[in-house]
Formats: sequence, structure tokens, C-alpha cells
Amino acid sequence: MSSWGENEQIIICGDARDIDKIWKKYNLPKVKYIITSPPYQLKRNYIRQKDRVEEDYQRFIQTIQEIWEI
Repeated sequence: MSSWGENEQIIICGDARDIDKIWKKYNLPKVKYIITSPPYQLKRNYIRQKDRVEEDYQRFIQTIQEIWEI
């Protein structure tokens, strides 16, 4: 097991639907772990997310599967 400073950490901010393009653009290596954003400010979720409502649940699941297939 290695310590924090022995490995290179890469932080990528962007749209997860574009991850394939980002990976190719920067020639990134395979990853061992992925940390995603936790749901901060759940009480304010409606305000932040009202324009991102996914009305078609099956489409939502399909999009998530496409993102994680990389």
C-alpha cells in the first residue's frame, strides 16, 4: 500500500458525459479509484438542480451506464 505522496493524483472537473474525449485528449492512464461529488446542501438541492431534472428515468439510467462503461 502506498502513501498519499507516492502516487500522482489527477483531478478532472467537467461533464462526465465527455469523459471519453477528455481521456483521449490528455492520454490519461487507467484509474484505480474514482471519487465523485457528494450531495452537499441537500436542502438547497431544488434550487441548484431545478434545471437538471431528468424526467425520463430510463434515459437517466442509460446515461449513467454510458458514463461508467469507460
